[in-house]
Amino acid sequence: MLKTLLSRQLTTAQFIVALVLLAVTASAQVFPTVGVYDESTDQTNAVDFVAEGSTLNFDQFKKDIATAFSNDMGGVYQCDEVGQDSGPYTFSYGVSQMKLLTVTGSDNSIGVTWGGSDWDRSISGLGLWVSIKPKMTFNFPSKASGEAVVKFGLTIPSFSYYPRNVIATATFSDGSKATAKRFISEAVALGDTFFGFAAPDGQTIASITFTNDAQPGMSFDDIGFITAKFPSLTIAGLGTSQFRVSWPTNAMGFLECATNFPATGWTPVTNSPVIMGDKFTVTLDTDSQRTFFRLRGP
Repeated sequence: MLKTLLSRQLTTAQFIVALVLLAVTASAQVFPTVGVYDESTDQTNAVDFVAEGSTLNFDQFKKDIATAFSNDMGGVYQCDEVGQDSGPYTFSYGVSQMKLLTVTGSDNSIGVTWGGSDWDRSISGLGLWVSIKPKMTFNFPSKASGEAVVKFGLTIPSFSYYPRNVIATATFSDGSKATAKRFISEAVALGDTFFGFAAPDGQTIASITFTNDAQPGMSFDDIGFITAKFPSLTIAGLGTSQFRVSWPTNAMGFLECATNFPATGWTPVTNSPVIMGDKFTVTLDTDSQRTFFRLRGP
């Protein structure tokens, strides 16, 4: 029973939720990204404010995402087109554009508009994503992968005629949350607001939800994300009374466990790992408790 729960629930070393990273195929609908946030070549309009509670420094994020893009570890989507309005949304990223980040949002309703109107204006490129609902969610599905999003930023342009209170809530892989908010009341191109989150050390971003208290919804521009590599834990049964937890030998860390999630505390696993092939492996006895594992960095 225990090994079944573990193999189903524990898909990564530090977190339960991970990203879908797939090979690019010709049949997939893919939104390409670039390495510049808030570009000024096609659109001179720029970010005016950073939302209170954002955990990213905007100027540093622009530098970091340029570096991440050049290393195939992130990108910026300029919101110039949209296909499936309720998701999933698939972004190719990095110089190679050979990695994909798939984001879901089943309750979303998204369209695209040209970002140079009297209502609102884009900060990059020619278009904006427009949610016709007062809520927009980016979920990072639970799939096994070696990378996960650790930084995420998005800009809400000011929207003439509809002042509104915008709140962004990020949920991290350990279940903790962070909130950023701003009352956006400025006229078009004067109150464009950046919302950005960095996951706590050792965690990833599981989802981000944006809400506002005004109709008919809100616009978005420059969806930016940075990923990091995370090793995967694997669980294998060993007869009926034991199981093994393994992780790559190039991932140094300490195996910890908890009996609930989100965990109120993690306990070090005292069994010594042995090297089997290219993996560290710990053998444990099966018991009746549901157990979660993580690999904590040194």
